[in-house]
Amino acid sequence: PTSGVVHINSEKTLRNLRVLDVAGKLVYTINGELDQFTEIDLSDLNKGSYILQLEENGVVVTEKLLLE
Repeated sequence: PTSGVVHINSEKTLRNLRVLDVAGKLVYTINGELDQFTEIDLSDLNKGSYILQLEENGVVVTEKLLLE
């Protein structure tokens, strides 16, 4: 769970970060290559469950995200 700030740290190359609400609506995006350490601020979003998607070597990785 997070209160709004999400830290993403990876040794691999990540691209095209997307955050979707549970209905599948895109609510946040970063297009292009991400830094090895990326911080995103989602504190403007409503509390609840979200889906975080990243591309890693051409494969979409999906994680659940809970905003409290």
